[in-house]
Amino acid sequence: MRSLLTQAGLSGGAISPDGKTVVVTANGTDVILIPFAGGAPRTVFRAPATDKLGFADFTSNSGRLVVQQQSYAAVWLDPASGRTIGTLGDTKQRNLGFIAHSDDMVAFWDDGRTLLYRPDGSSQAIDTPKGANSLNLSRIVGNGDAGLLASVSRSGSAVFFWDMKTGKIAGRADDRQSFGAFAAAFNPGPGGWIARGSSNQQVLVWAWPQTGLPDIVGAPLKRMTGHTGIIRRMRVTAQGRLMTEAEDHAAILWDPLHGHAIARYDGVMDSRLSADGNRFVYLGADGAVHLAQLPPAGQALIDAARTHTGELADAERERYFLSEEINKR
Repeated sequence: MRSLLTQAGLSGGAISPDGKTVVVTANGTDVILIPFAGGAPRTVFRAPATDKLGFADFTSNSGRLVVQQQSYAAVWLDPASGRTIGTLGDTKQRNLGFIAHSDDMVAFWDDGRTLLYRPDGSSQAIDTPKGANSLNLSRIVGNGDAGLLASVSRSGSAVFFWDMKTGKIAGRADDRQSFGAFAAAFNPGPGGWIARGSSNQQVLVWAWPQTGLPDIVGAPLKRMTGHTGIIRRMRVTAQGRLMTEAEDHAAILWDPLHGHAIARYDGVMDSRLSADGNRFVYLGADGAVHLAQLPPAGQALIDAARTHTGELADAERERYFLSEEINKR
């Protein structure tokens, strides 16, 4: 694990898609870029005197920098120059979400409006789910390659899917009994999955259908436990694994279809994944920005195993495996 920057007032932390730069915010006012290859940190944006920063992050395709303030006003920036490219929404939007494999952004309002923002400055209205999920949306996520958005709400039990081209509801996964949720993630296609972070701290996982879009009403494939606080963020890694983050300040890397944890990081105040899915940057409880290499998967794990002719060293065990205790929680 590597410490990138220690400074009072830091928050956030995200890695650019090319893996060359980390962005953090400081003192609620400054957006700072830190080059991996060395060199001095550089401030590229400063909040107005009447506002504070909410977050800063990169879009997953072109690496545009998105900065949202606590007033919910948000802008697109060119990270090289700090020049403002465009604005996103207004101060009344409830949430501004990123879409994987896309530069599009999605936002929703308390009155039920949901908009998809395009990099060219245009926007598209999305049909808000009716009933229990209508005015209680808590999170919207998306996948640009699949052309899908997914939403969860503070009161409903479903994960709804929307078609990004038509703005219409295209599918769902619903056990019809769970509590509300504040996080969701999905890895579409054969061998994929749908995950929902319920407010009772459980992670529910359904298998993605072999063909077509999900229309699932029934019990999930897995119910995973490990967090002791409300799950606020769920993300898909490039290897198809699930990363969750909760109010217990823990981040857990999961194998969702098999229902077990792979790695756990404690003292996480805020975090992001690199675009290649191999690195995890987070703001620790110690006030420093840390960079962790995630355990390998697939062929990388096989290659690592082939280098050994005997038992793993203690340091390697700690890196690749968890103690049995985490899967007893």
